[in-house]
Amino acid sequence: MNILVVLSVVTKRCNASYLIPDGNYIECPKEGGGCPEGHECSHQRGVCCPTKSSLEHSYSFIYNTSEFLCSLPDDSGTFAEGVPDKPRFAWSPEVNSCWRFSYYGAKGNYNNFPNFQECVNFCGNEK
Repeated sequence: MNILVVLSVVTKRCNASYLIPDGNYIECPKEGGGCPEGHECSHQRGVCCPTKSSLEHSYSFIYNTSEFLCSLPDDSGTFAEGVPDKPRFAWSPEVNSCWRFSYYGAKGNYNNFPNFQECVNFCGNEK
């Protein structure tokens, strides 16, 4: 099976920043406790997002997940009715940094981050 098909079938985004292995969002606990192992609470988003290390462990069937995702070319996707295009950031191995591109709201790929810092945090640490 094509690796892109596998990724698109088994993954979703945690607020379009991080992959969620089972596609389910876990709300941050309101009192005490914490997020499940391998997750951290994003208070800004109100959900438990998987840590980068837990993602790489979860996808051990893919050789170096972040390296693979960050090697994908930026992809503007296709226009989605009622969804305005928005600026996003993708890692570029050619310049060893992230650059801005327009995302049209549908399809595309996982090298697609909401801001420069999240892009660099995920992809830049691998380089």
